[in-house]
Amino acid sequence: MKKKILTIFILLALFCTSKAQTGINGLYLNIADFKAGKITEPVDCASGKSAIRVSNFFLSPYVFIRQQNEKIRIPINQVYAFENCDDQIYRIWNEKAYLLRDSSYFNIYEYTSWQTVKVWTSRMTRVRQKQMTNYFISINDSSPIIPLSLTNLLNTVGENSNAGRLIADQFADDKSLLQREGDTFHLNQILIEKSTD
Repeated sequence: MKKKILTIFILLALFCTSKAQTGINGLYLNIADFKAGKITEPVDCASGKSAIRVSNFFLSPYVFIRQQNEKIRIPINQVYAFENCDDQIYRIWNEKAYLLRDSSYFNIYEYTSWQTVKVWTSRMTRVRQKQMTNYFISINDSSPIIPLSLTNLLNTVGENSNAGRLIADQFADDKSLLQREGDTFHLNQILIEKSTD
């Protein structure tokens, strides 16, 4: 019994130290701070998962953060990126927060939003709200975020470049760009392997 209690305390201590070592979460106000990994505005994750909240409400886009039980409002156009309490990085582009999914070669982002979809029934057309996830890409941290499509990718890297020819050979359509192995997209994996050859 004493061994079980001791084991539980040891595991609890290890969990607490590993959670404490995850680092500081918060806002990166510019690209230089983001590249250096320097949080400009830290947040208090002990206050809960809503320590960072993005508001895209009509004409008043803000990022709300909690610092020592105080709620601070920062205009979204003054924020480059943020790392939430789940250690997920979001980049702000055109007043929207894009979740960074893979940065091993190109930066691949995910954006989830509610969209109006028409549903046809036997008698009429109905309009419903549906949660849609779309994927986006940027060539590096300072380039614009554009929709992830074969056409956009080839226009950005150049069809006649080595990367462009490799992408055209390996991927048949836009859907094939979304394949991934674990956290790494197949697109980035192929480009990494070919760049090391």
